[in-house]
Amino acid sequence: MKKLIIHLLPLALSATALCADSDGPPPPPEKSAMKTTQVILPLDATAPRPTIEAVINGQGPFLFILDTGAQGFVINADLARELDLPVIGTAAMGDPSDPQAIAVDRVRIESVDIGGVSLSGVVADSWDQPEAFKAHLKGRGVFGVQMLAAFLVTFDYPESQIVIENGTLAQIDSDDIIPWRAVDDGLHTVPLQIGDLSFDAHIDSGSPSQITLPENVRDKLAYIDEPVVVGRGRTVNSEFEVWAGTLDGTVNLGALSMEKPKLHFVPMLNSTGYANIGSSFLRDFVITFDHKSGLVRFRSG
Repeated sequence: MKKLIIHLLPLALSATALCADSDGPPPPPEKSAMKTTQVILPLDATAPRPTIEAVINGQGPFLFILDTGAQGFVINADLARELDLPVIGTAAMGDPSDPQAIAVDRVRIESVDIGGVSLSGVVADSWDQPEAFKAHLKGRGVFGVQMLAAFLVTFDYPESQIVIENGTLAQIDSDDIIPWRAVDDGLHTVPLQIGDLSFDAHIDSGSPSQITLPENVRDKLAYIDEPVVVGRGRTVNSEFEVWAGTLDGTVNLGALSMEKPKLHFVPMLNSTGYANIGSSFLRDFVITFDHKSGLVRFRSG
């Protein structure tokens, strides 16, 4: 059987962007506004990663991956050059399994327009993607959903739409709302129970898998189909084997549960211990992010 090459770029970006000029990822937009009470964008529920179209400094639109598992905004270097974006600093990009990060430019964007959403004073990291990534990842970069933290953002997979609106989940009493916490990498992190094991799990729409776990827990679970090597993964600065098997058991996320999911295992998560909840899990739900209140709601479609 031919082994797959699996590119886990958005998962890698979830542990990236330590700036050489500052001590954190790119800041949020200076200003966020909506022209209407609600913006609805198309969501291709069959695609491995959601995408959006954005107008940059009045030009475009350009296609970007919309990723809950990435910090800030990463724009392809060829597009940054095409738009003549000014470089304002540098950053280091990598994943936690490899301390040898790569250096990237940090650029300033005056305006980003997504449907009826307008962002101004935007800072992005500009990365010169290898050809292998360009061929695999659709679009001109990765747009982290935290860039829309001023709003409620809903990934409605069953209705094939992304909804951006004002509001809060804090006033809703429902057992499908889960508090999330931003740990050291600033991402949406929720408690996940798999068998007898507990994990802090990132919600990662940019990962095409169901559940991805550290490779060093592979022998601690029971399986219907034992894990085998299915290919190789590649991030910004590392490459590794990917294992996959079918769990003989249940995954629990708040009040939600999933029987016998497909589990992937990668060594790049060994150093952090985090799990990763990917789009193959998410596409069964309507997921709403409330950054102001630190809440996420999972509703069945």
